[in-house]
Amino acid sequence: MKYHFTKLFQYESWANEQVIIALQSMERTDNRSLELFSHILAAHLNWYNRVKDDNTYIPLWEKRDLSDSVILLRQISKRWLELIEEVDELSWGKTLTYANSKGEVFQSSLYEIMTHLLFHSGYHRGQLVSNLKGKVETLPVTDFIIYTREGF
Repeated sequence: MKYHFTKLFQYESWANEQVIIALQSMERTDNRSLELFSHILAAHLNWYNRVKDDNTYIPLWEKRDLSDSVILLRQISKRWLELIEEVDELSWGKTLTYANSKGEVFQSSLYEIMTHLLFHSGYHRGQLVSNLKGKVETLPVTDFIIYTREGF
């Protein structure tokens, strides 16, 4: 499980870096792109906080400055990889209790939470890339298979 999630979160970081390169190539980043990128960041922060039993909540759709978001996303990506390294095999199925953004309480395993976060990011990264059509010279390619073909 550790190898699996390490590989997927390394891919997640790489895919986000591809988007960052495209966003930084823009003369002026449009609001929708910033909103989607900020949302990916907020989800990473909120889920990490939930896993660490920290009730700090980051608004999910608050638009942030691109340079600050890039720094924060790189930091939280590093924290996720550190967490994966620390987790023992028995903890992947451990049930965690947390509240969502509406205050509703749920229980999910670490495995389920991390899988959800990765799919969630991919979904919104796809929206972001679609939004970039016609706004950047080269659209970022963020496919997992491309990541693996590049030798990662």
